[in-house]
This record gives sequence, structure tokens and C-alpha cells, in this order.
Amino acid sequence: MLLKYKNWIYIISFSCLYNVLYLFSNNIPNPAVPNGFIAISMVIPVVAGYLLGPYSGAMTGGIGVGLNVLINGSPITVAAMVPIMIMGFAAGYVGKNRNILLTSLTIIIGHSLNILYFIRLGLISSLSEKISVIALSLLSEAAFDIVIIITIITSLKKFFRKERW
Repeated sequence: MLLKYKNWIYIISFSCLYNVLYLFSNNIPNPAVPNGFIAISMVIPVVAGYLLGPYSGAMTGGIGVGLNVLINGSPITVAAMVPIMIMGFAAGYVGKNRNILLTSLTIIIGHSLNILYFIRLGLISSLSEKISVIALSLLSEAAFDIVIIITIITSLKKFFRKERW
């Protein structure tokens, strides 16, 4: 019982942190996504997945994006919910082997799924029009996110128990 209670506290805390990072990174434009921005907040479900497990990573992503939709309500944020939940789950699944670098690479899943969702929903025109801009933007954002993820996990992992949910 205590284990689940503690995990919920962590999930809610990480979900709130997701929104705080979203507010701070909301002013950094992303050249690949019209009216989009560099989504530093996407690192939080990856960190939660690694530290707490796949379901906690997915729930952190879902609750974090859900809160964000209630606060901001942008169509890009709504479209990002499922990809970010999948990314958080993948990070937790990969993180069971405790490989921080491999876990951090799951951010690429989130960014790739976001782009596919945005194209499908018509928020971005087709890839053929600006493939080089999108690829460069995703590559630079993913590299930045990977460094942030590795730094946060390395700093926090000593405070978290071995059991994951």
C-alpha cells in the first residue's frame, strides 16, 4: 500500500514539474512546428519512467499533458498526449536494465510520434516540403533533451528505491 501511495506522490510531482518546464520552455520557438516550441518538458516522463517504471512514466506523461491541456488547451498539446504517454512507458520499459543512455534515447520515440501525429492532424504540412528543417530541428532538440535526461537521472537516481511500478 505504501509503495503505491509513494508512487502516486512522485507521479503527481513529476506531472507538476512537467507543467513548470512547459511554462519556461514555451518561449523557445521550434522551426519545424508552426506555432510550436522546443519541448523541454518532454524529458520528465522519460525521467519518471526510468526512476519509477513504465506505468508511472506513462501516467506522468498523461497526467502532465492533461493538466497542460486544462491550463493552455492548444491543439498541439492535445495531439501530444498519446505520444508522450508511449514515450514514458518505453522509457520505463527500457530503464528496467538501468541503462541511462539507452533510456534517454526514448525521447526520440516521443518526438517522432509527435511529428507523425501533427502531420496526421494537419498541424504540420507534409514532410516532403521541409524534411531537412524538421530533421535538423528534431536532431538538435533530441540531443539537448538527452543531455538533460542523463543529467537529471544521474542526479536523482540515488534518492529512488530499486523497486519500480
